[in-house]
Amino acid sequence: MGHEDEPAEQADDLALLVSGGDRDDVYTAMGRLRARGALVAPALRRIAGELTVAAGGRSRAIDTLARLTPVEPDTTRLLMALLADDESVLVRWTAATALGTIGDRLAMPVLAQAASADEGRLEVSPGFDVSVRQTAASALARLEKSK
Repeated sequence: MGHEDEPAEQADDLALLVSGGDRDDVYTAMGRLRARGALVAPALRRIAGELTVAAGGRSRAIDTLARLTPVEPDTTRLLMALLADDESVLVRWTAATALGTIGDRLAMPVLAQAASADEGRLEVSPGFDVSVRQTAASALARLEKSK
């Protein structure tokens, strides 16, 4: 595939990320986006912060952002804001997970706040749920160990 096809493929991958669809197709699109690195970070940040995008699409954008290297300061700031203020439990949980993955110590105060006060729980399968509080606490512990 030539370079002239890259913007169209990127647009298709971003659209698939937002809309969801076949799980394998979504993960393949996420992988292609991660391979583009910093080139797609601004678009992923827009999707992650856009309240008109469904929580699932925003969560996938956050997950993809967390795996881009190098991590841009704008990404850390966005994830901190989402963890602190977003209405969606899925988005807050994904932001907490992403902040632990990124490892930026600037996120420690926001993670500590979520670890002590966020009551959000997310059922991932029948009888199994995860909490924002527990995920933030795990991410915080990971950052504290990296001192």
